[in-house]
Amino acid sequence: MTKTPLMKMLAGAAALMMVLGSVTTSSAQLGAGKNPQNIGSGVAPQGAGGAAWGSAQLFAVVNSNGTRMRGKGDASSTKLGTGIYEIRFYRNIVQCSWQGTIGLGTMSGSTAPSFISVTGRAGTNNGVFVQTWNQSGTPTDLPFGVYIDC
Repeated sequence: MTKTPLMKMLAGAAALMMVLGSVTTSSAQLGAGKNPQNIGSGVAPQGAGGAAWGSAQLFAVVNSNGTRMRGKGDASSTKLGTGIYEIRFYRNIVQCSWQGTIGLGTMSGSTAPSFISVTGRAGTNNGVFVQTWNQSGTPTDLPFGVYIDC
């Protein structure tokens, strides 16, 4: 089977997520709960940058209907519309990096080639805005994972 540019891109993104997922740093074990609007500096774990900018690895694995499958440090996941989601975390993530990947959060199965966009959520310092599309570019409800590294 000849790999298309999209297949090569998706394979590269999957490899990146595996590498990023294997990196270990000091992290906060937080869990799921309520959806705070903004997070102050006292909530973050201690680290090289102090309480406000401590080191942490956070993630959320989200079903296509917007429900949380599992995560660490994620406060909530909300489906806002077709292929549109908001994920909130228990700490300020403004100085962090975030990545997303389409895929089932299980050890079997697969999804069709598709696209994801993750950006900081406007109006808050602890959330990301996620959009998913099918391979034709149509907004589509898809399962995904988001990884935050601080």
